[in-house]
Amino acid sequence: MAKRKKKQEVVLTPEQQREADYQKAIRRMEGAEKMLQPEDRVHMYKEALRMFEELGDYEDSEVRKSAAKNAFLWHAGNTGRKCTRQGCG
Repeated sequence: MAKRKKKQEVVLTPEQQREADYQKAIRRMEGAEKMLQPEDRVHMYKEALRMFEELGDYEDSEVRKSAAKNAFLWHAGNTGRKCTRQGCG
């Protein structure tokens, strides 16, 4: 059996890490739009919102945070369940 190569650990600069986090938050927003279950969309938008909040003023995170918040609130209101930023109950 062939040996597996070890994954080489990649060390990012703080700026590279912020960009990686930013891209991940964007993918989370895009993923939320594709979810079929309303509760899943709410969860994904909530995660994206949290991620953009952590990014602060990086790039257009403030604008995207606002979009994530609006999408979260809209979808949370359409699940038929009470949803807050802590989750749906």
